[in-house]
Amino acid sequence: MTSRVQSDVSPALAQRHPCEEAGLPYSIIHLCKLKIHATWKGNVHKEAITAAAKARFGLDLADNAADALWASAYALDHNLFS
Repeated sequence: MTSRVQSDVSPALAQRHPCEEAGLPYSIIHLCKLKIHATWKGNVHKEAITAAAKARFGLDLADNAADALWASAYALDHNLFS
């Protein structure tokens, strides 16, 4: 039974994370968690994430940059790397 479960695992999921390979700390955060952290709602659009970044940090960012900023803020606010 164990071998069957192992064979059903996607090869992409079976690989080690590059940070793990390099010995660096990392955490996987679901996008919904970032949305909730930024806006208190889990089902918002990118525009709400960028607006929340502008409100909290005073920065007018592109959507991907705002996502990255919120990932950093989430990690710092939750002490993920301490």
